[in-house]
Amino acid sequence: MAPRAFICGCSSTVLTADEEAFIRESDPWGLILFKRNVLDREQMRALTDRFRGLTGRTDAAVLIDQEGGRVQRMAANHWPAYPSAARLAATATDPVAQVRNVYLATRLIAH
Repeated sequence: MAPRAFICGCSSTVLTADEEAFIRESDPWGLILFKRNVLDREQMRALTDRFRGLTGRTDAAVLIDQEGGRVQRMAANHWPAYPSAARLAATATDPVAQVRNVYLATRLIAH
């Protein structure tokens, strides 16, 4: 059966029993994470592995509200710090910055 066309969130860094039951019963397409859901790599891996285990799909989408600049859900001490979209746009005429922006885009796509 195909997953349903919606994403869900969770209340903390681990899934509650109610959230687990909801995920099993409703089979969402993906999970979106916010600051309240992220501590470090190990915790985030455990949370996303649990979500994917409940859906039965290793390719279930995991999304994060990571806009760059001031909106950094994934802390720089655990992940690379990405610039904001406004900062990227401001560098559009700088050839060196353009190369960096292409590199950044390919890294984001690869993950």
